[in-house]
Amino acid sequence: MAPKFYVDECVPLGTVTALRKKGVDAVWVGDVSHRGWNDPRHLVYAFENGYTIITENRNDYKLLHQLWTLLLQKNYIDVSHLGILTATKHIRPPSWVTFVQQLISAEETLTSAFFIWDDDTQVWEKF
Repeated sequence: MAPKFYVDECVPLGTVTALRKKGVDAVWVGDVSHRGWNDPRHLVYAFENGYTIITENRNDYKLLHQLWTLLLQKNYIDVSHLGILTATKHIRPPSWVTFVQQLISAEETLTSAFFIWDDDTQVWEKF
């Protein structure tokens, strides 16, 4: 099954439009009236609704990923999040589409993964 993406408000809105034009299932936080929500709430919503998150808020989501992973390892929770995609710097919508399509076509497992697009090396780093 192809992944679905929940796009954070810090990502240019054109990214969602461009992803949809390529047939990618993507929803922007504003589409579901979630603008202004805090990051943990976004992550839980994405998990509960089967979405991988796309965000440019790398540092906060890296901490959330680490916390989720720790809780999973310590058996406080028994479910994995569905993935977080972020970048080392601001990415324009056409580039986000290219980068997301690379991950989809590579059939990368997004569950529990934290991917950072490194714009200097032009590769995804998985954490």
